[in-house]
Amino acid sequence: MDRIAVLTFDEPEFELSYAGTPNEGWSLFSWLFFTGRGSLSQLDVRMLRRRPARGLAGLAIGALQAARSSVAPVETIFDFLRRENLPATFFGIFGLLDDGSARDLYLPLFRRILAEGHELGLHGYRHRPLDELDLLRSQSLARRHLGVTLATYSSPFGDDRLQTLRLLERYGFVGMRVWDRSLLAIESPVKRVAYDYSLGAVTAAATPIVVVNLHSLDCYPWGFARVKRTVRALKAQGYRFTTFRALCEGDGALPRLRSAS
Repeated sequence: MDRIAVLTFDEPEFELSYAGTPNEGWSLFSWLFFTGRGSLSQLDVRMLRRRPARGLAGLAIGALQAARSSVAPVETIFDFLRRENLPATFFGIFGLLDDGSARDLYLPLFRRILAEGHELGLHGYRHRPLDELDLLRSQSLARRHLGVTLATYSSPFGDDRLQTLRLLERYGFVGMRVWDRSLLAIESPVKRVAYDYSLGAVTAAATPIVVVNLHSLDCYPWGFARVKRTVRALKAQGYRFTTFRALCEGDGALPRLRSAS
């Protein structure tokens, strides 16, 4: 039996999505995740706001990794994916490309994703529920600056809505990764894959398809080893990795899926 695994990241996000959340102030680790470089000037005391003990640990690890990266880059997600010969899907926030100064900062990251052979999907124009204007803005930015047409979508905060599914239908999207399983029962040409939050249970599944959903903070500051173990265990079980778009464009209906984040 053919086994398929899909590795997805709700990234790039950065502070556009972190503001007001428990991840506010943690963007140093997103830079390490994508570029292998960080600086002590990126340490942010907002990490202490929600969970001070976790924030203190994050500041300490961030200082260490930033100092290390000033000598030599730390491992990036691209390093790992290339070494394991894995394709992945990155669901990005495209408002990052709509301002000149921000675009200069973030566009190289989006280009690197494509240059490494991965898929870019849509995670929103801002980190909020999708509307038609935001979809059109994001699609225009993707085509103008990257030469790609977005075809898959992941809802920020898992805020899935029926009107979002209908919007994706109108604009020819092929896939949507959802948290709300009620959307799976609705007739639609847009393929839907449900996910949950139990990364540790992924490798125990014997299902034909596994979808793993991650963020940069699942890798840095302290989770990269766990992510690597999960991916390698799936490979050892015979899973073949592909992109989310390739999964959704495959022939026939999707079987019951096992997914995790």
